[in-house]
Amino acid sequence: DNEETATLNILNSTISGNMAGNDGGGLLNFGDDDGTATLNIVNSTISGNQADSDGVDDGEGGGIRNLSDDGASQATLFNSTVSGNSASHGGGLSSSGYSLTIANSTVSGNTSRREGGGVYVDYGTLDVLNSTITGNRSVSDGGACGFGGVLLRLCGVGGKVELGDGRGDKLVRGIGAEETDGDFGGVGVG
Repeated sequence: DNEETATLNILNSTISGNMAGNDGGGLLNFGDDDGTATLNIVNSTISGNQADSDGVDDGEGGGIRNLSDDGASQATLFNSTVSGNSASHGGGLSSSGYSLTIANSTVSGNTSRREGGGVYVDYGTLDVLNSTITGNRSVSDGGACGFGGVLLRLCGVGGKVELGDGRGDKLVRGIGAEETDGDFGGVGVG
């Protein structure tokens, strides 16, 4: 087995003002050909980035794009902020990968022309822990979040997980929702 692995750790940093013609305006984490790509972002800010700058309307992940193609990709955002980014899908973050975890973080003020102003997850697992996803906007569906076939796990101690405040604040297309360790509100399944 020739599985390759790559890990990128971003600590105490700012990634801002970048543009990509397609995916990952700020960062692209790509697991390809049976390999594993791991991205860890800690105490950092991802802001003002743009995916889909070529105007074709299919770019994903204005701030961060987590993508798997015959491999696995894992991205973790901890104690960080994703704000003011834009893309066609997932203005703040987009994931078509093994897993995306947002913990003790804020995703706000991002925009998309299609689904998921804040977060768009096509497949895989999304864990949101003690975080706020609010003030994001989508022209289509899911101002806060848009989903495909996803397992969504929300964990908020004392109801600390917040989803809401964007145009079309609903979770779109069939998801499995699981509540753990506390309450969460502002989540609708459309």
